[in-house]
Amino acid sequence: MDGHRGRHRARTERPGTSKPYSLTAWPDDSLGRLSCLLSRYFGGTPWEWREKASEFDWATAVEILQDETERMEENDGS
Repeated sequence: MDGHRGRHRARTERPGTSKPYSLTAWPDDSLGRLSCLLSRYFGGTPWEWREKASEFDWATAVEILQDETERMEENDGS
């Protein structure tokens, strides 16, 4: 196993792990988190939502989600 000899840990690697990265979720109120939600419900990828979608796309998708949430809350209350 000569390839493992002298292996240096990446600067971002945390002690005790072999991963050179850590997984951190987007904050709740961020556009990054919203782009993940929009891609889940409306297709595409989060990157496409952040880079290619217009303000109208975002506004329409958020409005649809808000309407669905309100309908679900009304149905739960009846």
